[in-house]
Amino acid sequence: MIKAETGVETPLKEIENQCAQMIEAWKTVTFPTAWRYLAGCQQAVYDPGYVVNPWGFRKTFHVRRGEVRKDFEREAGNFP
Repeated sequence: MIKAETGVETPLKEIENQCAQMIEAWKTVTFPTAWRYLAGCQQAVYDPGYVVNPWGFRKTFHVRRGEVRKDFEREAGNFP
């Protein structure tokens, strides 16, 4: 399917590995401070249960103890 859509003959596993390497480079080399900030926002969903953006607006998350909610984590990372 990749070859039909892009003309690239690279195996899917190799493309996935390249993407993983690019993401890791963004996290560790290009934007390490931004990734740490986003991780902190995602953790704030659980403790203290809210995120405050640079303008002082607060978004509260109602997550039950022990419940892992990736959609809340994504929302918290996008809020600022």
